[in-house]
Amino acid sequence: MTVDEEVEEFLEHFGVLGMHWGVRNPKNRQLNKASKAKDWQKQEREVNRARAKVATGQIKEQWKQSKRQFKIDRERVGSREARKIMNKKKIKLNETYYKSREAKSRKELTLAVLATVGSVAVISVIKGMAAANQ
Repeated sequence: MTVDEEVEEFLEHFGVLGMHWGVRNPKNRQLNKASKAKDWQKQEREVNRARAKVATGQIKEQWKQSKRQFKIDRERVGSREARKIMNKKKIKLNETYYKSREAKSRKELTLAVLATVGSVAVISVIKGMAAANQ
């Protein structure tokens, strides 16, 4: 193989004409940041709303109301349909309850993760010390 044949078989790529490598569009970065902030604000509002419902006892009261309504519906539309209606309400109430347990900010999320990791580390240290003493 001659030098000319090697040059013809060699593939080079110089990118797109006029493209600046490693340069990001600051407009996109700002839009992404704004979008993330908006998502976190929405998350915080939803979590606060759910936590308020749980704290005031609205969830329990709605569940009790669902049970009372189930008894009425069971006679009116039958037990199968009444169970379907009650299960839909139960799912909605459970979603609200679990939403109240979610982290509403990055800081809260980080603290929850650190607390979990820290408790696991403490337990493992205690078990290690107990095993060493035996």
